[in-house]
Formats: sequence, C-alpha cells, structure tokens
Amino acid sequence: MKEMMFKSKQHNSQYSLTQKLFVLLLSILVVAMVVYLFGDGISGNDFWWHVKVGEYVVSTNSVPTHDVFSWVGIEKGIPWTAHEWLSDVFFYHLYSAFGETGIFVFSFALAILLVGLLWNEAKNFSKTNLPLTGLFFILLSPVLCSFFYGRPHVFSFFLLFAELKVLFSWHQKRDKRIFIIPFLSVLWSNLHGGSSSLSYLLCALFLIAGVFEVKTGKISNNKYSKKDILELSLTTLLAVLALLLNPIGSKVIVYPFQNLSDKISMAMISEWQPPDAKNIGAVILYFVPMLLMFVGFISTEKRIDMIDIVIMLFFVFCFLRSVRFIILWYIASVFCAFKYVPKCDIKEIKRRWERIILGLSIATAIVLLVICSVRFAKKIRNGNLIQTVLSEEAISVIKTDAAMRIFNDYNFGEALIFNDIKTFFDARADLFAAENIMRDGMSLTYLSPMHDENTNEFSVESIISKYDFDAFVTLKTRPLFAYLSSQPQNYRLIYEDEDMAYFKRLS
Repeated sequence: MKEMMFKSKQHNSQYSLTQKLFVLLLSILVVAMVVYLFGDGISGNDFWWHVKVGEYVVSTNSVPTHDVFSWVGIEKGIPWTAHEWLSDVFFYHLYSAFGETGIFVFSFALAILLVGLLWNEAKNFSKTNLPLTGLFFILLSPVLCSFFYGRPHVFSFFLLFAELKVLFSWHQKRDKRIFIIPFLSVLWSNLHGGSSSLSYLLCALFLIAGVFEVKTGKISNNKYSKKDILELSLTTLLAVLALLLNPIGSKVIVYPFQNLSDKISMAMISEWQPPDAKNIGAVILYFVPMLLMFVGFISTEKRIDMIDIVIMLFFVFCFLRSVRFIILWYIASVFCAFKYVPKCDIKEIKRRWERIILGLSIATAIVLLVICSVRFAKKIRNGNLIQTVLSEEAISVIKTDAAMRIFNDYNFGEALIFNDIKTFFDARADLFAAENIMRDGMSLTYLSPMHDENTNEFSVESIISKYDFDAFVTLKTRPLFAYLSSQPQNYRLIYEDEDMAYFKRLS
C-alpha cells in the first residue's frame, strides 16, 4: 500500500502530456526570443574598458589602486577601487583568445543558462499556472538580453541565484550547505565587488526575520532555534570576513554604499536612475510581472512565509531606487513568489482539432526558432557583434592629433580607453565624483550647472580654462557641440561623422 501511495504521489508530481506539450511550446518561444534578440549583437557598454583593465592587471601583475586611464585622474592621483578585477582578467583572456565571437557566444550561453536555472527552480510550482509562468519567462527574455553582455555583473546574477538557493534550502530543511556562502562571498568580492554586499545582507535578512514568531492573517513565520540563529549568525559574519579576501581589502565593503550615495552619478547615468512608469516598455517588462507576483501573494490560500515577503520587498526597494536591479528581482521572485501563483489548470486535450492547433503552434514556434537561428548565425559570420560608440576613422583622427588634455563625452570614454587614448572622464563614474570632475564634465556637456544649488551663473569658458582642455570629442546632439560650432575662431572642427565631432582648441 505504501509503495502504491508513493507511486501515485510521484505520478501526480509529473507534468501531464498536455502540460508537457505546453511547456515545450513555451520553451521554444523563450529560446527563440533570446536567439532573436542576440541576433542584433550585444551592447558594448563598458565592455571595452573592462578588457583594458584585464590587460593592465595581466601585464603589470597588479590591481590598480589609482586611476591609470584618465589624464585628469592621473594628474590628481585619484584612488580607484577596481572591484571587478577578476572578471576583467577573464574578459581580457576570452577576448584575446576568441575575439568578439568569444564574448558574444559566452554572453548568449550565460543568458540561456540562467533561463534554464530559473525554469528548473520554478518547475515545481509552474504546473499550477503554466500560462502565468510562460508570460513571466517571455517578459524575462528581453530584460535578460539587455543585461547579458561583456560586463562583470553577469557573474553576480549566478552568485545571487546560488546564494538564494542555499539560503532557502537551509530555511526549509536546515541544509548544511549554508557554509558555502562565505566561498560565494570570496568570488563575489573579486568578480563584482559592487554588488558583493548582497552576500551578507541576504543572510542578515533571513536572520532578522528568523528571530520573530509571526502568526497574523495568512502570514506566518516560525522562530529559529538558538542553534539556527547561531549557525546563520556565524555564516553572516564569515560572509563579511570573506569579502576581505581580495586585492583591495576592506574598500569592497564600503564601495557599494559610497557608489549609491553619489547623487551626480545616480542622476545622470541612465542605468542608475529609478524606473520610468511613463515608459510603456518599463510598464510591460517591469511593473506587470511585479503586479502578477503580488496578486499571487494576495489571492493565495496558502500560508505565506514571511521571509518570502521580506526578500521580495527588499528587491522591489532596490529596483525602485535603480532600474538596473530589475534582473535581481526576477531571479529572487522565482524563489519567493512562484509558490503562491493562482491556480490555473490546463485541461487535457482530447478533441482532434485541439491536438491539431497545439501541434501547429509547436511547429510554428520551431519555424520561428529556425529563422531566428539563421539570423543569429548570419550575425556571427558578418561580425560587428559588440557595439562600438566611435568609428575606426574617428579613433584614427583623434590618435593622430594626439591631444594631451582631451575633453570627451562621458559615453565615449570606454572607446578611448580601449584605444589607449587618455580620457577626461568615463564610465568608471565613482572615480570622478572626486573634486567635482563628474559635475564639471556633465555641466560642460549640457551647458548647464549640475546639482549645485549655490551656482547662480554658469560659464562654459571657466570650466574649459579650469582644466585647460586642448580638444573636444562630443556627440552632435549635445549642447556643447552647438557651442563649439558657434565659435570657429576659438574651436576648429577637425572631424565629424553622423554622430560625433572632434574639435581642436585654437587658443
């Protein structure tokens, strides 16, 4: 009898044939969408300067502690927290060995891997509501693709997944693998120190939630035993100490909080800004899945574990502070929210016409996947897999002119660094908060004082004189371009293309 009960339970945990076919359809559609989006190539945002950091570390056998890429940073000896040095070394070696194709394929493979890991984590609850699960992963796909390219943050996504997996496993059945977390912290502090504080903050959230006994409405929380509290406290402490095992030491602990307190960077850099609810894309990709997940919390008849609400609210708070945290919310929601999704059964297909429609749908999805794959392969053959912001001709002109004190548009910094041209400021935004370099650079770019309430007047020439610029490379859409163009007696246009212009200062 016990054996029969076990078999019955095992059978009920499996997908039915209809559910399997529906999962197959969803899987093909999600993969096709990822393949299609990667068919446009990947962003080069920050990638190029990360490669040069890796090259610097390998060639000098040291991690930089002061700026080495900006002429003004070098002059002022600005300290630099190179918190992603290990990722940079990896990207340098990968790029050196396989070029753009290696970075492109690596990014694509990681995106598919994360989708697979998240689906595997959600599958125990997905059959409760396959349509909602499918919608969630379809919305996840474009978000995922916008984040997966040659930047160190891709490693933090997997470290977050691993830590949440370990913590929830410990929370549910006191899994001793919780002591893996300090090892994750070591990797985190060297691969992407900017987000490594999550390694101990998540432990702390579980610890805080576990010291309270909660029984209110549908929300419940069982208080941890003294042994559990000691074990989790020790893990949290070890996670903090493990962060120190890196070349930059304790700086990695304070760096994330210093970065978030930089008002100029938070205001001027798009990925650090809060989500825009007026943007229809943001509403569909960000707010709709959040709403669906929270509807699950409200409508569920299950007891809600308080830690699920705590973790969800934590990542919602992070997201509302900066749109770049949306991918972290997606990862966390698979652990916290899927167990509460409303039930929506898919009836078994019995009629012939239903089988035909489902078969045609799967066949159509396969055709779409093939078309997207052909486009994907064609992109690899044609090259230009990673976007660049400056053409080879523009770089050649700038290098030939050999200006010593160049002013560059913030977005051009990575291309200049990659081509061994010293920048004024660049995407390493935290460096340039020092001595108001970021503020002055953005003020000059937009011909308007940035976040300085005591400034009643603004003088372009005073900033130019302050840094004694001898050349300017700017986007043609910037107000600075119009200013320089209006004064040919002071600034000579050396080169321009469809997007940018390069001026030489005459005086």
